[in-house]
Amino acid sequence: MEKEISNYIKTNFSFCVFRVETKEQRLFWESKIISTLAFKTKPSDNWLGNFSTKDKIKQSRLWQVQGLKKPKLTNEEFDDLKLLLS
Repeated sequence: MEKEISNYIKTNFSFCVFRVETKEQRLFWESKIISTLAFKTKPSDNWLGNFSTKDKIKQSRLWQVQGLKKPKLTNEEFDDLKLLLS
């Protein structure tokens, strides 16, 4: 299952890296991005998480359970994030 997921991610996703100066900033952005993705995404019917033995993963809509219900990015924070990425 892990190999299937890894192959799917490698084939279908792209990633970017951006610099943050402090651990506090990293944790802030990590939390905001995760909670925003959890809110905005909807898995497909054949998403591999639907077959997880953990109910929390099936319900979370991401292959993760921590940090999903924290505050999402505000419009201003999203603009700040775009500046970090440019």
